[in-house]
Amino acid sequence: MVRLLLDAHHSPKRVGGPLRRDGHDVLALAEEQALEALADEQVLELAADERRILVTRNGKHFTPIPRAWAGAGQHHAGRTLMWAVPHDHYAEIVRRVRSALAAYPAATEWRDLVVAP
Repeated sequence: MVRLLLDAHHSPKRVGGPLRRDGHDVLALAEEQALEALADEQVLELAADERRILVTRNGKHFTPIPRAWAGAGQHHAGRTLMWAVPHDHYAEIVRRVRSALAAYPAATEWRDLVVAP
């Protein structure tokens, strides 16, 4: 079991639901209005503070932030990037997250890791 944070573009029901049934602790930004309004850096901070792997399609913004953090000695809990998968291809997103988690099953393996399955 790992802790996941679904970025705002991922369906809490269609992506989060299957991952929860797999036994993962899933927090979906789209489920809480206050969380949907967070800036990208705040999203990554939330994920890091709660030791959650961020699942996002937003590589454009979630690539430079961790680079800046690394230069400052700051860490994140991991990211899986779904660049090539449209946000409404739910089964494919779930399949790719499951694949990434199978490759790196321990939460400790994800520290500062980026996986683009």
